[in-house]
Amino acid sequence: MNKETWLVTTLTVGVCLAIIGCSPDDPTGPAGGVPGLGTLVLEAEVTEFEIVGAKTTIVSTLTNADGVIIVSPQVSFTSSNPSVVQVGADGVVTALWPGTAQMQASAGGVDASLDFTVTISGPEGPPILGSVVPCAGGMAGPFPCDSMDLLSYMPHAGLGVRGGRLTDIWGWTDPLTGKEYALVGQDGGLTFVDVSDPLRPRAVGVLPSTGRDVKVYKNNAFVIGGETGVQIFDLKVLRFANSFTTFLAHGRYTELSNGHNIAINEATGFAYVVGGNTCRGGLHMIDVSSPPNPSFAGCYTDAGWIHDVQCILYDGPDTDYSGREICVGLSGSFLSVIDVTDKASPAAVATATYAGAQYAHQGWFTEDRRYFIQNDELDNNYSATSRTLIWDMADLDNPIMVHEYFGPTSATDHNLYVHGSRAYLSNYTAGLRVLDIADPLTPVEIAFFDTHPADDDPGFRDGSWSNYPFFESGITILSSMHEGLFVLRLQP
Repeated sequence: MNKETWLVTTLTVGVCLAIIGCSPDDPTGPAGGVPGLGTLVLEAEVTEFEIVGAKTTIVSTLTNADGVIIVSPQVSFTSSNPSVVQVGADGVVTALWPGTAQMQASAGGVDASLDFTVTISGPEGPPILGSVVPCAGGMAGPFPCDSMDLLSYMPHAGLGVRGGRLTDIWGWTDPLTGKEYALVGQDGGLTFVDVSDPLRPRAVGVLPSTGRDVKVYKNNAFVIGGETGVQIFDLKVLRFANSFTTFLAHGRYTELSNGHNIAINEATGFAYVVGGNTCRGGLHMIDVSSPPNPSFAGCYTDAGWIHDVQCILYDGPDTDYSGREICVGLSGSFLSVIDVTDKASPAAVATATYAGAQYAHQGWFTEDRRYFIQNDELDNNYSATSRTLIWDMADLDNPIMVHEYFGPTSATDHNLYVHGSRAYLSNYTAGLRVLDIADPLTPVEIAFFDTHPADDDPGFRDGSWSNYPFFESGITILSSMHEGLFVLRLQP
């Protein structure tokens, strides 16, 4: 099986069980001349599922003792294991979780049943669920690691979208229930995964989209990708998802049709789409302070096409900009600092480049705003190993690149985030690398988890696209393009 394609086995089955009056040798009619009640036959095109969220319909045929088909019989259905396979009153069966379940039906005093199986696997095998897999001796199950335990692994097939790859990932904590959810971007949709039990993550539904990038503001997800504009989804509806659900967006912003990434400054209520088909690919600024009613706020075009951006209400060491809204964008071979306080007249603060610049990709401020940590997605031809750049931002008018950190592998670096005194780097085939940046001028790798054990080669075909280390529970979630969703925890 190609690891990018998930197949569903097709099987048509007719079952006659517990037919009152049937003889073992003749299950289609009365035995010994004693009138029977008839037969109930269940048929389904699919009884073996290989992807969560897959559906099929049980077709029921009820005949009386004379073999006459009863038109539109009233059939009731139950599942012996509704956490694995759920069945509706209309006979629609939905795969929810690996395992087996028997669908039981009753009509006209006659009973029948049909068995279903959910089997999920991926390039690295079946799901790993139910107990912690400690990182010991350099391995956690099949995955190389150091100082980071595996809480669970859900292959791509467990996320309810066929084919394609995983992309971005973000998190949301329900303020009412405290439940934590992973928002997993994929080529065919955004899947919502309940990770409040990190040993047993459960996909609760999908928003069809090209979920390249997603961020959260005021309990709403803002999704960009494809030609759908910005989709807006009210995450509070996840409280009521009792089975795997295909959701509809609650809103859509259509002042642009596509974008490469989206950032949201939660302190100001503005979203920034970059790499889109408007504003020359620069900052397309959107007022999302009222999520159901987003409105265009302005453009910034002087930096040209921007790949990614972080925007903050500045509270760092450069007092000239205290209280200003500052964005740091990555554009080709340079970094741009932009003052976007006045959306009608955003202003360039500074631009800076660096040796070996190839494709300035993405970055994140340290929590004291003194430093900005950046990656370059194409600098493998400059450096033999993954390179992370440290900028001194004490003077926003004059960013200075003060340190280069070279990682232990040749893998291409992708998204990174800073939480506390640690930086979490998703480096494609090398998986997640965790740096201690208590002293940003001397970063030290303290942990890693390799989601693609086959190799650490440069390129974009496999491994970790992104991660989210901000949950209060202390777990880290990460997306690995063809492998699936990982839930991890740093060892003490």
